[in-house]
Amino acid sequence: MGGYLAGATPGFNLLPGDTDEFVTSPGASVKTTKDTLVDVIGRGQLRTMYFQHGLYFILNSGSRGVTKLATYTNGEIASMVAVYGKGKVGVSGPHPEADQSWYRAYYLPLLQPLLIDTI
Repeated sequence: MGGYLAGATPGFNLLPGDTDEFVTSPGASVKTTKDTLVDVIGRGQLRTMYFQHGLYFILNSGSRGVTKLATYTNGEIASMVAVYGKGKVGVSGPHPEADQSWYRAYYLPLLQPLLIDTI
């Protein structure tokens, strides 16, 4: 369940908000929960990433200590870092860690992944 577990339902409440299925969000560019590609905007650049039943992040009103790393093309948060206790939690709906084998397994074109700076 990846990033879903960082949210409040059904997760461990590690974020200042919750998560939900990206495919159900208004204007979602992906309509399937199967392995596919999704466009995100990170560091001012449009990138295409590996995606499998991914989520978006919903912040509580007035949330602080959040760094948005990438958004989907509909504006929903695709990747972020949030303060948690004395540390930070990094979460992502798409899979920046996906290597060539993930793409090959589902016959997806291998594209340049979104590179995320260490926070």
